[in-house]
Amino acid sequence: MTLAKVHAVSKYWHGITLHPVLFKVIWFLINSRKENKLPTRSLIFISASLIACSALATSFDCTKAKTETEQLICTDPELSLLDEKLSEAYKAALLQLNTKLLFKSSQRAWLNDIKQCKSAACLKTAFTERTALLNNVATEGSAAEWNGEYARYTNGKKNNATPANIVLLGLKDNRVFVHGFALGTYSSQGTHTGDINGLGDVRDAHASFSKDSCKVEITLKQTVLAIKDNDSCGGMGVTFTGTYKRQ
Repeated sequence: MTLAKVHAVSKYWHGITLHPVLFKVIWFLINSRKENKLPTRSLIFISASLIACSALATSFDCTKAKTETEQLICTDPELSLLDEKLSEAYKAALLQLNTKLLFKSSQRAWLNDIKQCKSAACLKTAFTERTALLNNVATEGSAAEWNGEYARYTNGKKNNATPANIVLLGLKDNRVFVHGFALGTYSSQGTHTGDINGLGDVRDAHASFSKDSCKVEITLKQTVLAIKDNDSCGGMGVTFTGTYKRQ
């Protein structure tokens, strides 16, 4: 059987497209069977195992890969494995949150950022760093007390006029992952936005976040946050300052 025939057959095996290296392996196995070097049952078992492994190599269906990033992942075995590990770490981090909308938004923002990577090497570095971060999320102890999504409240009610939301994930190394989004208005210029995303340092129940000109101080008391920023974390009229409650 030729490589072309192996490729054609693979298209009909549950819609799975195999990595080119696996084509050659299965082709070798088939030829070994023709020379009576390999029992038929062994050929079927090994081929099925290889195809199954190929199907599990990524966190998404490679037959539907469209973007340059997805295509790079599907054609690089090492990158495919890193993608799967990242997916597992992300799902584990999600379990630490009661509400997950903002954290999912944070992950989408990160996925959008890595579109700037034009090589497998760049993606491997990005995936490795992101996986290490997510695997560092605390699941117990004082660090885990930060875990949650919080919304800003004014006079005991959720602030819908100038809303702000923030997700925090306590890490095992006395840091906290921070991602927040806020809206603000300024005179007749309309609505402006602010976004914070990165890592902060933790000391007891206090966290400090600083990135570029933005500086944020966060104090945790049970399920309530007291946040103070320096009014440099977004457009005119935007501030993260206020009282937040865990959702």
